[in-house]
Amino acid sequence: MDSKTLAMFGFEAADLDEGEPVEIWPDNEQAFNLFSRLTTQWRAGAGGLYGLDYGVAFSMMDRMALTPEQYDALEADMRIMEDEALATMIEGRDDE
Repeated sequence: MDSKTLAMFGFEAADLDEGEPVEIWPDNEQAFNLFSRLTTQWRAGAGGLYGLDYGVAFSMMDRMALTPEQYDALEADMRIMEDEALATMIEGRDDE
């Protein structure tokens, strides 16, 4: 990813330093994998990114054969990840 694209998301090349591997706990793997598949599905406006396109997320989740409880839990996990990603991106913009 080039520096202009990284900056658009509030990151610098140094933020992608591979350093130590990050372990994904089994309980979080499904949410992490779905979140990763949605990297191109951010909604954006004049102020930048403001959230994921949940229509796409729900379409993907519908194909996962989840129980209603699993569906709700996965949606909640996605919203936590989205909130943290947005906070990190906003923090990156504020540092400029």
